[in-house]
Parts: sequence; C-alpha cells; structure tokens
Amino acid sequence: MGSVKTKLECSKITEGVRFSKPVFFNDGKNMFLAAGCPAKKYHLEALRRWEIPYLWTDGTEVEDMPELPADKILEPIVTRPPAPKVPEKTVLSPVESEDVDVSSFDKPKEPEYVRPKAVSYAAPRKPKVDRSGEEEVNIEDFIENFDEL
Repeated sequence: MGSVKTKLECSKITEGVRFSKPVFFNDGKNMFLAAGCPAKKYHLEALRRWEIPYLWTDGTEVEDMPELPADKILEPIVTRPPAPKVPEKTVLSPVESEDVDVSSFDKPKEPEYVRPKAVSYAAPRKPKVDRSGEEEVNIEDFIENFDEL
C-alpha cells in the first residue's frame, strides 16, 4: 500500500514547524527537512530565494514531537571496498655457485638491418587535358556578349 503524498505550499510553512516524516523538494527526491526537525529561519529564506513553490511529505505536521538528538539521526553509511591484498615478496635463497656452461643458452639474435622503403609525400600530378580542339575565346568579347548567352 503506497503512502499518500501531501503537497505543502511554501508560503504556509512557518518557522519551527515539524513533520512526522521527511519533507522533500518538489522533485520528490531531494530532502528539505528530516523527520522531527523544525524549520529554521534560514530554511524559509532558502525557499524564498530559490523560488520553490511547494514541498512534498508523506507525514503530517506535528507539534508535540521532540527534536531528534544529533546522534539519533541516521546518516548514510558510506563504506569503502577493502584494499586489495598485496602478495608478500618471497625471497629465494641464494644458489650455490656451480659451473654452468652458458654457451648452450640461446643468445638473443641481433635484428637484421632492413632498409626502409622510399616514400613520396608529393601530391599526385594532375593529368594534362588536351585542349587542342577548343577555340580561343577573347575575354573582352565574352564579357560584352555575356547578357546574350
């Protein structure tokens, strides 16, 4: 069974008023007042300054409810995950020196020199257009006769 939300006009909220359940801003998510906490002067000024038209609550206005002591107000519990365990370093005992023939070990091969390929960064040439079949146009004649075209 869902709870009934009550819309509270901010202009009717006075200093010292308390509610049996938390009071939320008009978005319904962010809390304005905790349950049992009285509205102070700075609360009312914030509502006026932020131009909040109304608030929401599931509770009712109460006058005889004592203010909760600070140690009884539940704070959200924030925990950190445990730090990852760092493996302990193991120290190997020194090996007695033995005569080992290292010539049988594979030695890293030196890389062979590879000549880089030639790269051209020049722009490709445009193909030549054959304009031998076109007739020459006098620019002055073209401008004179432009309106006729």
